[in-house]
Amino acid sequence: MRWWPARLRPGDMIRVAIGSVWHYGIYVSDDEVIQFGQPPRGQLPPAESVRVCRTTMDVFSAGSPVEAAQLSPWEKLRRGSPARVVRTARSRLGEGGYDLLTNNCEHFAMSCALGRAVSAQTEGLAGEQKRPVRVWYAPLPDRMPFAPIFPPERLRQIEETGDPALKLLRSWDWLVLSEMIRRYYEADVSDLRFECSSSGRWSADGVQFSLSHVKDAVAVAVSGDPVGVDLEISRDRDGETVRRTVLACLTDEEKQRAGEYALRDLAAIWTRKECAFKRARLETFEPLAHSSLDRTIRTFLTDDGHALSVACRDPGALTVSLYDGQSVHSFKAQEWRFT
Repeated sequence: MRWWPARLRPGDMIRVAIGSVWHYGIYVSDDEVIQFGQPPRGQLPPAESVRVCRTTMDVFSAGSPVEAAQLSPWEKLRRGSPARVVRTARSRLGEGGYDLLTNNCEHFAMSCALGRAVSAQTEGLAGEQKRPVRVWYAPLPDRMPFAPIFPPERLRQIEETGDPALKLLRSWDWLVLSEMIRRYYEADVSDLRFECSSSGRWSADGVQFSLSHVKDAVAVAVSGDPVGVDLEISRDRDGETVRRTVLACLTDEEKQRAGEYALRDLAAIWTRKECAFKRARLETFEPLAHSSLDRTIRTFLTDDGHALSVACRDPGALTVSLYDGQSVHSFKAQEWRFT
């Protein structure tokens, strides 16, 4: 998010400098700006008397330049329609509970515009939100839900897939991605511009995402920052082959820790390398170039025999859920860590 003077539109988040601080509001028209309290000129009123109110632009600005928030593509998707922002702001008229540090005018404007009550002035965020990372673990459903596939290039790729099992998985991971974008970004996947690299990796403007699948499940991650997800079967495979393959791709430091690990542990280590590679958005996977010891990676072992790893900027912002094709449920799995 950046700020500069611009032509204002209904639903814009705006601010004006009052001395050394900023005062924030939601622009509706020149006759209506909704804000949490009047611009703080002179002595501050008692917090209990401050309410969400509407004023004119003249009162809001008092002759000072007004800046409008210039949202990133990711923030625009999160915001939804300008009409919704205005509707939300109006619904809160008369609301109290003002607190300079935890519930001020910036918290109000951000919550109306982007759904999260944050304040760069009081929380030291330098204008940048902590971006959530969401992952859905989705076993193949008994019956595939019907929904169109966008963009046409992805649909064509799926239709040209010769292996029926892979074709099904590619359809399912894209349907899961589409539902996540609809639910978390309030956007239709058909409104996004997708591209596919020469290596077959898909990307979209405004949404960072990563896909992975095994024979009976998919995992999909979405975020505002680069993210990587990988899913592997951690049992019911040729254990000796897996062991030889994984051990050959480990650094000396990793081998010291992984030499005596069971098959599921080796599968977990492999997913950690794969998801780090995906987050880096490289074209060629070189296992030795990615450390499974990276602390930005979290790994889970599911009850149905899968290892799932996620690489992201802030592991604390990660939420993993179970998706059954209709509803989102709590994800129950053991978190795996190096011992």
